[in-house]
Amino acid sequence: MAHSKIEYPSAVAYVAVFERDQDGFVVHFPDLKGCMSEGSNLEIATENTKDALIQYLSSLADDRTPFPRAGYRLREGGDVQEIRIETDLSSLIEKSLMLERGYSENDLKRELLSEYVNK
Repeated sequence: MAHSKIEYPSAVAYVAVFERDQDGFVVHFPDLKGCMSEGSNLEIATENTKDALIQYLSSLADDRTPFPRAGYRLREGGDVQEIRIETDLSSLIEKSLMLERGYSENDLKRELLSEYVNK
């Protein structure tokens, strides 16, 4: 049985829902079942959430699974902060490999910053 080729988009955007708890923030993606993160403050939670998204999408790509459709809509009010995170998929696998190979968070930040500065 031949596998059909899966076309992955060049970029995606999913909504991450940030909720405060006693230890900082807990984050989940309503469109990505099981994709969660956390952090002691908003900055760390956001960094961890981007890493979680990269790992999640890389895992789907490795398994040749299509990415879920982004359908969650932003809502006003409440104690929930909603942030749209976009991921450039052209370097998704490379970033995931860096995390898996044990590069430090600072190494990854430098790599991401160099990509941003060189655009």
